[in-house]
Amino acid sequence: MGLGNLSRLSAARTRSISAENPTGEPGRGGMATEGTGARAARDLGQGWKVSPSIAIPPHSTATLADITGAGAISTSG
Repeated sequence: MGLGNLSRLSAARTRSISAENPTGEPGRGGMATEGTGARAARDLGQGWKVSPSIAIPPHSTATLADITGAGAISTSG
């Protein structure tokens, strides 16, 4: 969907998958208290992006999302 489809209603459910919310569960972004940004966010507390990324060691793999069912992936930024 783009701006040309803005007026159309949709029954789609959207989820944001991120390092802080790998399951896309509603309301779970910004809930981490530990992670790659913990030092920078130490005075901000829960609700801030404490874990905006993950560290993947060389020669290893990481699952970024494990989703059941049909869907579409879009990127922001």
